[in-house]
Amino acid sequence: MKSRRNQRIIIGTLSAVVLGLVVGYATLQQVLNINGTSSISGDFGIAITKMEESSMNGAQTISKEGLGTTTVSFTVDLKAPGSSAVYNFTVENQGTIDAVLQSIEGIEEANSSTPLDIKYSISGIDENDSLIHGQTQTFQVQVLWDSSATEIPSTNKTLVLKLNYVQKTS
Repeated sequence: MKSRRNQRIIIGTLSAVVLGLVVGYATLQQVLNINGTSSISGDFGIAITKMEESSMNGAQTISKEGLGTTTVSFTVDLKAPGSSAVYNFTVENQGTIDAVLQSIEGIEEANSSTPLDIKYSISGIDENDSLIHGQTQTFQVQVLWDSSATEIPSTNKTLVLKLNYVQKTS
């Protein structure tokens, strides 16, 4: 009698467990649909907004083009060996996306073209500099005619300066 009673308890317990598993499985088998929409909007707007003469020593600006973009071109007339010019530039992040300066183009190209005694340099800005939206950065470009130059060039030298910005990721 005792074994029959144990047998009924075991069968009852197993039946309850199986019934619980069936109900749980049926509950978890319901279809779950998740729908969503997301959108990202932003404006990537970097521009060189200002070019000002800072120091002109025997130099005169002949032309400047491209303000409002990331590429500016300018020509300076240097009167004699030792003449120089320094320009202050302002670059502004007018967009809503933070940016980082990936590369600066034009300085090496200009310095490797004739006349070789006229050299450009840039300071106050470097590759990997961040430009947060709404902020500006000022940098300088200097052009110098080597004072030991013995030849007078018959042409001017133009610098086409390009700042390549990309979206900041961190």
